[in-house]
Amino acid sequence: MYGLHERGMPLREISNYLNIPLTIIHNTVVAGDQEGKERKGRGRYPKTSKTQNDAIVEEDLKNCNTTYKDIVKKIAPEVSKKSIKHRLAERNLKNWMAQERVHIDEALTQKRLE
Repeated sequence: MYGLHERGMPLREISNYLNIPLTIIHNTVVAGDQEGKERKGRGRYPKTSKTQNDAIVEEDLKNCNTTYKDIVKKIAPEVSKKSIKHRLAERNLKNWMAQERVHIDEALTQKRLE
């Protein structure tokens, strides 16, 4: 079917020649033409570049106590805090994710309860 189409044979003639409905020929040829191509997505382009995204993640992992506002000031001042949050969420991170926590033993729990 692709060979006939590549030679320039019209879809209707291919349909008659192979005794297959025209819609199947058309759908197959169109699907074959789009194979391997990425469909361009809808929506707005992100404001941050790949290097900025990497820097945001690196900053977050380096010091998890930094706030989104601090990251915005350091890396991308033209971007909102929400964008920073989204970029970290794309990499399955949150601002507090890698934060070292204090090990709570019995003495510390008693102290906290008092």
